[in-house]
Amino acid sequence: MPSTDTPKRFAALDGLRGLAALAVVFCHVLSSSPTYNPLTGATTLAHTDRSLRYWLVASPLHLLWNGSLAVILFFVLSGFVLTLPLMRALDDYTGRLPEKSWRSYYPRRLLRLYLPVAGALLAAYALVLAWPRHRVASASDWLNSFCSGISPAHLLHDLALLAGVGSLDPPLWSLRQEVVCSLLLPAFFLVARVKFVPLWTKLAGCVGFILAASSLKPADESNSTLALSLTLLGAFGLGALLASDLRWKERLSSWSAPKKLGLLLVSVLAANSYWTALALGVHSSLLLAMGYTASLVGGAGLIVSVLVSARLSKQLCSKAVSWLGARSFSLYLSHLPVLIALALAIGPRRTWLLFLASLPVLFVVAELFYRVIERPSHRLSAAVGRRLSRP
Repeated sequence: MPSTDTPKRFAALDGLRGLAALAVVFCHVLSSSPTYNPLTGATTLAHTDRSLRYWLVASPLHLLWNGSLAVILFFVLSGFVLTLPLMRALDDYTGRLPEKSWRSYYPRRLLRLYLPVAGALLAAYALVLAWPRHRVASASDWLNSFCSGISPAHLLHDLALLAGVGSLDPPLWSLRQEVVCSLLLPAFFLVARVKFVPLWTKLAGCVGFILAASSLKPADESNSTLALSLTLLGAFGLGALLASDLRWKERLSSWSAPKKLGLLLVSVLAANSYWTALALGVHSSLLLAMGYTASLVGGAGLIVSVLVSARLSKQLCSKAVSWLGARSFSLYLSHLPVLIALALAIGPRRTWLLFLASLPVLFVVAELFYRVIERPSHRLSAAVGRRLSRP
């Protein structure tokens, strides 16, 4: 259990979440380019030449626009921040949670997720009605894939989340998985609170599960729904286990500065290992599964580095990063429909102009979304939780 002086909220993790959301935005801006798609570019570049773009994908610089890794970070963070309050609420004598904990958790959590999702979908549909999407011959296949299949029926379908999402607001695919993880939180908590199994053993088991799940992904496919769902469950589990016993934080915080720097560098290299393997032309399913597992572990390592390094935490608590962290969920939910409209208006071959024009617009949209939709939704869910927690 964490010591009594452990803060109730780690502000630096909000900053890390904000930077991850920004990486998703960068990824989608580059994805609109017909000449380079960072979602598949690592595979195609390995068969051409060792250009600057190749080395950018193979190097840790890829983390700056690696949207897939950003989603991994989201799930590790979710597992951590949802489990930590439960561990703190355990009764010191009985080792049980108060009965009211689960009674208030589900309504509060589902409202926290579904209300912003509904707001994002309605806003995206209104934007499509006002500014219809159209396919452009010179645009990337990625961009054109979002220019069809949009109707009131698709809107209603996407609102359910669990049935999958379409092209109206594509990033919501991860919210579907977030709902699944949130519903399964009691199972994660049950494993996390087991005291007779050492933490390192549970972490090793979780890594083994991620490796097995990653092995389900064929080497010639960039995405496998089952493998992706299971690996993200594993990422959520890593976060839950890290929150189950914070004594590791106390031990690692006492490390010297060179050791902490080494942990950070190893985590950065590991986090990009899967995409480095793709850029190097690796085709073995086993090696790619090992690389993807290492990337998830590296993502967890980045979170550990933030928590144990006072200097790194301070940087992530700066005013600008804190603002980005507070609006990260709003930015993630609202950015792509706006970005698609801007990309179609500006033209697919002006990626640099799209980058310069979209960031200010997306930040303004995120701020409006946060004030009008996310923050009121959060307050409502918190109020419902407090009411249900009363005797």
